[in-house]
This record gives sequence, C-alpha cells and structure tokens, in this order.
Amino acid sequence: MAVVYAPARETLYQVLGIAENGTVSEMKKAYREMARKYHPDVSAPEMREEHTRRFIMARKAYQTLSDPQSRDLYDRNLATGKQGTEEERGYWWRIRWQAQLDELQKRKQTVPTTMSRY
Repeated sequence: MAVVYAPARETLYQVLGIAENGTVSEMKKAYREMARKYHPDVSAPEMREEHTRRFIMARKAYQTLSDPQSRDLYDRNLATGKQGTEEERGYWWRIRWQAQLDELQKRKQTVPTTMSRY
C-alpha cells in the first residue's frame, strides 16, 4: 500500500475528520460519509471539480490509514515532520507491487486452464 501525504495544512486524519487515535471502524465510517457526499457522480456540475478533489483525497487517506503498516509509517513521519525518505518510499512501492503480484498469482491459480464448451 502506498503512503500518501495530505497537503501541508491538513493531515490525513483531518481529511477524514477523525482523531489521530481513531479506530479503523471510525475511519471506515468517516470515509463512507465523505464518499457519499463528495462522489463526482452526485456532485452539482459547478462543484464537481472540488468534490472530485476531496473524494480522491478521502480515498487516499482511507487507504493509507486503514493499512497498519502504512499508517505506522505515516504517523512516524507526521511526528517528525518528515514526508518519508527515498528509501521508505521505495520500500512501500515494492510492498504494493509485491501485493499486486501475489493477487495475480492467486487469480491465476483459481482460473481453470481449459474451458469446456457446450
């Protein structure tokens, strides 16, 4: 899972409107509320651009904070004021890439190699 960072004026916790010690269920509830409110498909045309931006930021905040490893890294960097070192960013990229590879391997194993015809 990739770690994302909110704009300097807003933490990912603030994006979701939860406390820094918030639980995963609180994050999920906040994310769902924001997704319903800011989804581009339900936005007024004049607000679509802003709502799309907020929707994407909420999605990225939820993805980062709901994963224990990426949340831990985000919290450590938030506490020290760092945005992550090149090494850490590369580490998370490799983890995400490996997770995607693993998922593709699982799918490959569950798909029959031959399909019967009627």
